[in-house]
Amino acid sequence: FDPKIMFENEKWINIPEQGKGKIPVPYQKFSFDMNDDWKSVTFDHMIAVAPNGGPIAIARKHTKFYATSGNLGKHILVYSGIGQKIAKFLWPDKETLIYMGWTIDENLLCLTRKGRIYFFSMFGEKKNIMSHDCNLDPKEEILTARLKKNTLVYFTKRDKRVHQQQQMAEQRKSKSILSFGKKNAQPENEPEEMTPQYEHCIRVIEGVSFRKCDKMSFGIIENLPTINDPNEVVIDFFYKEVVSDNFFDSATDDDMESDADEMLSEQNVQPIGEFNLLQTNTQYKSRNKLENLKIYLAVPNIEGVYIATHQGVDFRKIGVIKLLCLSPQQKYVAVYVEGFGLIVFDTDIKKSQDKFTTSLQTVPQQMVWCKNSMICMYVPIKQESKAHRHILLFVRTKDDIKPLNFNNPLHIEQDCDGVRIFMQHYNRSNAKAKMILWQKVPQELITLYTTNTEPGKKLYQFYKDYTIKGQSNINEMLAIENEMPMAVTTCLKAAAMSFDVRLQKEALRAASYGKDFINSDSLYFKHTDFDYYCRILRVLNALRQPDIGIIMSYHQFMREGKEKVIHRLTHRNKHFLSFKLCDYWNLHTLRALVLHHWACTKIVEVPSNSLEARAQAMTNSEWVDTTLTDDEYALVAVLKDQRDRGQLIYFADIAEHAIESNKLSLALNLCMLETNTIKQVPLLQRLGKHNLALDKAIHSFNTDVIYQVVLDLKNTNIDRVSELLRSNAEYTLARKLLISYCRQNDLGSLKQFYKAYQDQQYNLGMTFVHEYFTTNKQDDQVKALVDAEANFSIASASLETTVVQQQKTLLERQMYIDDNFKPDTNGDDDMQYESESFVGLSLNETIIRCIERGDAKLMDFANKLRKEFKVPDKRYWYLKISALARGEKWDVLSSFAKSKSPVGYVPFAKIAIAFEQLNHARDYIKLVNDPMDKIELYMQLGEVDAAISICQNRKSVELFQFANGLAPSKEGRVKLAEAYKQMNL
Repeated sequence: FDPKIMFENEKWINIPEQGKGKIPVPYQKFSFDMNDDWKSVTFDHMIAVAPNGGPIAIARKHTKFYATSGNLGKHILVYSGIGQKIAKFLWPDKETLIYMGWTIDENLLCLTRKGRIYFFSMFGEKKNIMSHDCNLDPKEEILTARLKKNTLVYFTKRDKRVHQQQQMAEQRKSKSILSFGKKNAQPENEPEEMTPQYEHCIRVIEGVSFRKCDKMSFGIIENLPTINDPNEVVIDFFYKEVVSDNFFDSATDDDMESDADEMLSEQNVQPIGEFNLLQTNTQYKSRNKLENLKIYLAVPNIEGVYIATHQGVDFRKIGVIKLLCLSPQQKYVAVYVEGFGLIVFDTDIKKSQDKFTTSLQTVPQQMVWCKNSMICMYVPIKQESKAHRHILLFVRTKDDIKPLNFNNPLHIEQDCDGVRIFMQHYNRSNAKAKMILWQKVPQELITLYTTNTEPGKKLYQFYKDYTIKGQSNINEMLAIENEMPMAVTTCLKAAAMSFDVRLQKEALRAASYGKDFINSDSLYFKHTDFDYYCRILRVLNALRQPDIGIIMSYHQFMREGKEKVIHRLTHRNKHFLSFKLCDYWNLHTLRALVLHHWACTKIVEVPSNSLEARAQAMTNSEWVDTTLTDDEYALVAVLKDQRDRGQLIYFADIAEHAIESNKLSLALNLCMLETNTIKQVPLLQRLGKHNLALDKAIHSFNTDVIYQVVLDLKNTNIDRVSELLRSNAEYTLARKLLISYCRQNDLGSLKQFYKAYQDQQYNLGMTFVHEYFTTNKQDDQVKALVDAEANFSIASASLETTVVQQQKTLLERQMYIDDNFKPDTNGDDDMQYESESFVGLSLNETIIRCIERGDAKLMDFANKLRKEFKVPDKRYWYLKISALARGEKWDVLSSFAKSKSPVGYVPFAKIAIAFEQLNHARDYIKLVNDPMDKIELYMQLGEVDAAISICQNRKSVELFQFANGLAPSKEGRVKLAEAYKQMNL
């Protein structure tokens, strides 16, 4: 990378340190020429600058956005950090644009007055989820907003009497209806119009992005005066509170450490509640980092500032605040008070750190911090007879306020380590506009380029003597040999912190000269550090190139990190530089993401010749088209080459992007290069390659993927699926999975599948049997049995055919009973049978129900069923005994017991005991001949004495043992034991 940078190396500006006898602190400014595209930019527009050399978005302010006709003035312009135009796109909404800001992933957030949020890339592309609703009331409007990282805080107003006016309108309407038609009706006095009273609300959107957005209300402020100019509302906030005792402490390098871990996570976001700021004892639950969230709000005509936290709101009376800003390390709050000047407070705004008064009569337009050590204010001064003056005031002490005069309008932005100053093009001269970086001079540069006795200065001076005289004093070099690691490190850091390429080279050469005097086994210096700083310098100089436009300092680079820098370059479509940086730092995972983004970008850029093929694919699932354009072929060749070299490529994601871009031929070729079957198969299905998708799924032996393909085919055409699965023996697993699924979820498709085969009549018959048991309609049940009988007959399954015939006959008999033997609903005995149906019952249950009804005709019909289905006599007796008992027909059961019973009298006794008919049970027990059966029945009745009597009469030890095992209680076993002793057996 050739670091040819357009810059002007300005002299250092010394600003005295606060306090007597302290050394002045030098500050430096580096100027970079802005691109010619910057000439059309004026600073009376809305400007949003991304941090750390990011892009710049410009749009008309909300008061002027729709002042012109047509599309003029409705565009948003995006520039790089040095003024090169990146995009120009049309504002898509009719609502007024109220605020713009950049998220941490460099997406442009645009907020409308009615609370709708849009997200755009820096190229003007809408994101997938382009807007979120801020949950505002119809009459609620946003006055101002502030975005930091991915947290959006906005301030709204709402007329709280709107609903009262609506009620009054409804009352007037109802009165007019009542008075309609009345003669000489006098109109009533109209109530006076109610003056609007506004209530204001602070709301927070945490984790704002185009993917996910959690909305919450943070608080309500009431009884504020009417705000006519939203530009006068000042709002700022921060997350963590850092307490320091001394104001304007010098910021150290530790303050510049990366804060990537502090970035807000979208997945750890929890909504917070809404509370009234006027209530002091408000119950409020805060979660995550919202406990440390502190919001500052200053509104016109209120002499103070509101401080809102999760515990409530405090008010600090200071004066009418025009400007407010927080220091980068969030230690102090600077406010500009009308009629007084600048005051610096701690974050609680309780203790004033310092006060500054200026002789200016004009209120500053902007105010930012330069690290934690200086405040920069931009003051435009209008003069009637002369050209306007533009002054930058750099405030560090009470006594010394450094002014800088400019001819051009300015816009200043706060960086983590300084101030970024943008100049508007000056029409009266041919000089280019500048972008100036104002920073405190790092200590390493002060050591090298000022008079001192530090080791770094000595090493640099020794190197200068060596280059000029061709030699240096070896004795003096050896004198600082122990301090040489410190000196070399100082030169390396000075080179990294400098923007001047000439100074970078001198510092690096001095470090190279000095490291030769350091032993290789030194504990205080690693020789790889030299390579480390050279790599960082090479990257920084490449980022500062005009075609890249990321003017980033060393501290900003360390805060961002390597991965974030590559991410930013990739989303700027600087893929070659991103790819080289991945190789430079051996970041192979990021290299795969860069290739993926590059491929997706190229897919959009290459011309498409597959629009007709796409229309064909929508109608024909067997679409085949593998023709590629030259550009598409080159893209596939590059990706294949990178894969062959061992690079990870996400072919499935790239192919999906090609499908969305109507590049179907390219998508098919990319999909065939994917090795992950789970990702490959769905894409082949989308492309209509069902046969190929099925082959890939089967060879993967993944049942989930096979299910996915087979079910998709089933929904398309079941006959075609049957033919396809029958054509290849490898599809056996797919065929079994389809049958298993259809058997449980889709019997209709399963029947169609079996009908396509000539040897599946038996399985088809079983499917009809399954359908018979799952359907509730009688006609469908009969039809299912008829079809099942026909298929079993063709399959020569005699047993199944007989069973189906009998079931069909039983179903017909049950339907006959329902139609011809309906119960008499007038009688109380038949009320319980009113809603009972015989259809679906088994043969045994059907006979029982017929006998239970007690109808003579039904009992005769039960006897016919017995003969027709050849029910054995013993089973019939058991069924009849159970039916008579369930029908509580005990007299009929007693008469039935007098007949010659093929099952004995034990079933009679047991059924009587089960229905608690003890007298009938004793009568039946007397008819039992087997003593053991008698003992068992008496034990069930709880009559132990009767069981003992049988044992004593028989004089059998076995009977006593049998009775002891059936005794229902302990007392019964005691009686048996006594009786046994008396027998002396």
